[in-house]
Amino acid sequence: MKTWKRAIRIVLQGLVVWLVPFTISLPFFERGALKVDIFAFKTLMMLVSSTVGLWLLSRSVAESDRRPHIAGLFIGMVWLAINWALDFAILLPISDMSVLDYLFSTGLRYLHMPVAGFFMGIAVVRYQQEASQNLNSCTERREVNV
Repeated sequence: MKTWKRAIRIVLQGLVVWLVPFTISLPFFERGALKVDIFAFKTLMMLVSSTVGLWLLSRSVAESDRRPHIAGLFIGMVWLAINWALDFAILLPISDMSVLDYLFSTGLRYLHMPVAGFFMGIAVVRYQQEASQNLNSCTERREVNV
């Protein structure tokens, strides 16, 4: 895939990772106040964002033409920057939260993105190695039987 197309795709995926949980969260608020238990809400948001993020991450890392663990780390760092930027631009102004409150209640949770990307890349490398070994094993068996 061309570099600029890949960059655009990574940025768009980063926007989706932020936009899906944000959109799903809207019905849980009424006039700026949360209508449900804060812990249940935060758990739901983590589940939604993790599911969307890991699904997109697995697709991007697997398609990488570079070392998958480095690609995953890079993608996670880009998504981290996008999510923080959108939170600072949109979430903080509508929530009247201080930067410090934001960091401790929400912002630091995004640090899982680069970590998940890195380990998704490690998993891809291991999967590729296993697949290669299995292919070699099958080829060796065929040669012996012929």
